[in-house]
Amino acid sequence: MFFDLYILHSDDYTFYLFHCPEIIAMLSGLNHLTLAVGDVNRSFDFYTRLLGFIPHARWQNGAYLSLGELWLCLSWDSSRATDTPGDYTHYAFSVTEENFAPAALRLRQAGVKEWKSNRSEGNHCIFSIPTGIS
Repeated sequence: MFFDLYILHSDDYTFYLFHCPEIIAMLSGLNHLTLAVGDVNRSFDFYTRLLGFIPHARWQNGAYLSLGELWLCLSWDSSRATDTPGDYTHYAFSVTEENFAPAALRLRQAGVKEWKSNRSEGNHCIFSIPTGIS
């Protein structure tokens, strides 16, 4: 049986985890990510139709999706309806070499804006997720 350990973003929790290796040794993996979104419908479409996440449950204010071993919960938050985070928070998805160019093209064709150009080693594209999707 597995139990979820919820880690909320705060300086206290971050400090505690980095300074308590015995807690880190007890963790067995990442259970899921919950994203606060301003528009559940747009977010659902973005992650399922464009990125290929598999839907498992959907309700008025949220949804559960998966991609491989990653579980994603979309949760409505009114504060996300109009503002996009300005920090470096990001999600990195693995793409095979042969699918890299077609995947990047598909995002561009869907109108997803490139945030930064590739200036480091290896293939990667950094896209900005549309407002309300998170």
